[in-house]
Amino acid sequence: MHKKPDKGGDAWSLDDVIYKSDVTKEKDFENIRDIQPEGVYIYGLFLEGCRWHRNSLDDAEPKKMFNPLNILYVTAQNSKKKDERINNMYYCPVYKYPRRTDKYLVFRVYLNCEGSTPVKWKLRGVALLCSCE
Repeated sequence: MHKKPDKGGDAWSLDDVIYKSDVTKEKDFENIRDIQPEGVYIYGLFLEGCRWHRNSLDDAEPKKMFNPLNILYVTAQNSKKKDERINNMYYCPVYKYPRRTDKYLVFRVYLNCEGSTPVKWKLRGVALLCSCE
């Protein structure tokens, strides 16, 4: 007789997993002091079409197309326990190169766009890039 595995409150199916992302205040990885036990820290990403200013997306400075993003902390979250903040966040695509095709799409992250709507950034074509070349 086989027992079914216990599916307690921590059981997730792959379909229920979404990315949860937070932009840290740090620009250099060496300055991060409170390293989390789960998730990944991503550095070296560039915003195209806007900049990161005061913990939110903001208009880019004139004639400056690419702006560095602070370190991004990404972890998994159960979609059934979805954070209500994401309703007012821009679902930003992350591309490997500036050439935006499905071939180079890595994943998408939620970015805070306080003071504006996510539609503004979508219409401007804002994206994160791993490389500006």
